[in-house]
Parts: sequence; C-alpha cells; structure tokens
Amino acid sequence: RIGLHSGTTVCGEMGSGARTERLAIGDLPNVASRIQALAGANEIIISDETARLVTQDFNLAPLPPQVLKGVTDPVLLFRLEQVKSQAGFGFSHISRLAPLINREREKEILYALWDQSVGGQGHILHIFAEAGTGKSRLIDHFFHTCMPRPKNILCFQCSQYHDNTAFYPIRQTLELLFGAEQLVAPKENLKRIKHALSHRVEGFEKLIQSISPLLDAPLPDDYLPDPLISPQRKRQNIFKGLLEIIRLMAEKSPLLIIFDDLQWADPSTSEFLERLLPAVLGRSIMLILLSRSELPALVNSTCSMTHIDLQPL
Repeated sequence: RIGLHSGTTVCGEMGSGARTERLAIGDLPNVASRIQALAGANEIIISDETARLVTQDFNLAPLPPQVLKGVTDPVLLFRLEQVKSQAGFGFSHISRLAPLINREREKEILYALWDQSVGGQGHILHIFAEAGTGKSRLIDHFFHTCMPRPKNILCFQCSQYHDNTAFYPIRQTLELLFGAEQLVAPKENLKRIKHALSHRVEGFEKLIQSISPLLDAPLPDDYLPDPLISPQRKRQNIFKGLLEIIRLMAEKSPLLIIFDDLQWADPSTSEFLERLLPAVLGRSIMLILLSRSELPALVNSTCSMTHIDLQPL
C-alpha cells in the first residue's frame, strides 16, 4: 500500500543526544499518510498534485474526492495503473520545465547530426557530464524541436540498482514496447508483440524467438528458443535479433536511439552496445549515449563518434 503526495516539507534530525531520528514534518507527510491508508493491497494512490507531475508517464484512474482528517477541502485522488508505453518515455516529463538556456552550440551539433542521420549517414553522439548538468534536458529539447520529428525512437534507461542484471535496460524497453505481461496467456502476449512490431518493422515474426529470453512473459512453445542450444548460442541469437529489429526499424523510418546513465550499464548491455556502434554508421540511425563521465570504452572505440563534454552553465 503506497500513498504519494507532492509539495514542500521540512526534513531534519529531531531530538538530542543518543535519542535522535530523522523526520519529515508538516502537512505533506501527514496527507501522504492519510492517502496511504486509503490504498488497497498492492495499490498506489496519489494526490492531484502528484498526478500533475506524472500524468505524461503513467496511466491514472480518477477516484472520488476524499475528505481527509486535518485537510479542509476534499482531496482529488488517482490510482496509478501502469507505465505508459510511448515513444520518448524517460524524457517526456522534462518538457514541462523552464526553457533551455545557453546551449546553442550543443543544439547546433544535435540538429546537424540528426539531419545527416536522416539522410542515411548514421551518427553516434556521446554526451558526458556530472549529474544535474542538463544532459536529459538538452536531449528532451532536441527531441521536441528537431525536424523532421523522430517517429521511431528507442530509449534505454540504465540503473545503478541493476548494473549486474543482464540486458536490464533492454528488457525494460521491450516490456514497454510490447506490453507483454507475466499473468497474461501466451497467445495474448504473442498477439501484443506482433501488433507492436508490425507497426515498426516488416518480416518480424522470425525475430520473436531470438529475443524471447528477454521477455519475462509466457509465449507459445513455437516462439521459445530451442532448449538444446547452448547458453552462448542463445546469447548470440539475442544480439542478432536485437540488431535486426533495429536495422528493420531504420529501414522503415529514421531511428533515434538513446542510452541514458550508461555508466551503470550491465555487462550484457555493454556488449550489445559494442555490436550496435558499427551497425549505426551508414544507416538512418542517430545513437545518443549519455553518461556522467567519459567512458574509456567509447573514447577508445574505433567507430567514429562525436563527444560533448557538457559543462555547467
């Protein structure tokens, strides 16, 4: 049971001597606690203030206004249903922030590389900077202002909590892209995957079997890997399947690929990226790599790429 409310609160250590504890005080934690009490088992209930911040990224179900103890007016509440499956997820919320300032040189580089990528040259851009410098903000501005606007986009978000989980950002993206679920019947999952792929690539059915190990959802037996092949062969098939999907997507429409927080990439994702780099060149693909530091694997790569050391304003 989770209740979420957004606003300003005061946090700090209370007490003295050996009896101290870190607390958040004020109306905000109290309201959040009241909202939590209304949530059912495995539910996330959020206030209207929180809903305004996440509505572009999650599907929300409105609930009847509730009178909460200690709150004068009825509170609008929403049940958080699921993450939205949409192009550009991970960056869609940033566009509500203040206008981008003083990044003219970086914007010109992004626009120029995208124009050339649309023309079939293919480009790789590595942007590195400390956390909070504005990497994601810059890419969000580019995504919403570049012409032609990308119709094909894949975003991969690495996580510091899953830097040893094989293919973690790729699994997350495929889950959002396909809508396959653990509790859904195999045939229904297959139907969802076919629908998602048919909008992006042609000749996709032969690829489902190769990438099925990345899907934490049941599929019909005909679409599962051969149990007799070795783990190494299965891994190679995953790489080939992913690269083929990307190639077919780029043939249908110019493709924008973004890897964020690459400093936390797991070894399997890093190995896939090594294979992806040369596949970008000569195709209608722009690959943007974001990290908090300059990564030796990218600096020493034999593939041609542009590096931007994004400095604080």
